[in-house]
Amino acid sequence: MKKIKLILGLLILNLFVRAQDNISLFDKYLISEKLEDFVSAVNTKDYEIIPLLVSSAAPEVVSSIQEKIEKTKEYAFEYDLSDSFVEVEKEGKRVKVVGKYQKSGINNKLSWISGYFVFEKQGDHWFIVETDFYEESFVGLLLSIFGSLLAMLFLIFLIPIIIFLPTTMLIDCAKNPVKNKALWVFLLHFFNIAAAIPYYFIIRRNRKKVAS
Repeated sequence: MKKIKLILGLLILNLFVRAQDNISLFDKYLISEKLEDFVSAVNTKDYEIIPLLVSSAAPEVVSSIQEKIEKTKEYAFEYDLSDSFVEVEKEGKRVKVVGKYQKSGINNKLSWISGYFVFEKQGDHWFIVETDFYEESFVGLLLSIFGSLLAMLFLIFLIPIIIFLPTTMLIDCAKNPVKNKALWVFLLHFFNIAAAIPYYFIIRRNRKKVAS
């Protein structure tokens, strides 16, 4: 079970580069602090702090984030939300931070997929009101399906080969005149597929070429 890792990298330094002039430096700092708290909460699985970072008007966002953290124990996340810092409502009341994330797991890896957080200013504080942190991307869904198909193909085709090829090559070695037969029998018996593959290409395949 892998611990979730959520890394902002150069967020604080780059967050301000593309900012709108009417978003104050102090507000940028407050949003950066919120994002750092969010990162810490995810990394430590501190469920109690999530409601303090999300607006009370968006309880579904809180539950969705908590559920996502719980379900993705096998994943490792890396975020670089430093691409843009854009005002999405007048008077600087809402700000959308857009960037990239990377997610890797047992069966798939997504690299540099777009992600975002929308913050709303309530009094003197900023709260998360919207994010795609907990959403499954279409690319992620495709990769998950692709990973499942690969696993199925492995079970259907490779496992029978791993099981039957050593036995077939051992029988072939016993029935036919083979140089260093005793050594090959020993290798096929104890090393199975690791010996069966070189035996096929070195001995059996060459024998067929000579016979033809």
